[in-house]
Amino acid sequence: MASKNTAINYRTSTFIIFISLVIFSSLFILLANLHPKFQNQLKTNSSQSDPASSNSIGKNNVLFR
Repeated sequence: MASKNTAINYRTSTFIIFISLVIFSSLFILLANLHPKFQNQLKTNSSQSDPASSNSIGKNNVLFR
């Protein structure tokens, strides 16, 4: 009986740790995107009149050049 309970506890603890890591990483990414420095960078990137930025294939070609 004790081994079954410890197995359940290990499973739930790893699940809780995984969920908390996902939540904290998503919060960190959200806060980094809300930072004004990154907002200005996103504005300058989105306002470029580059024909390669209209589709994802052009973006990949620009990255690998």
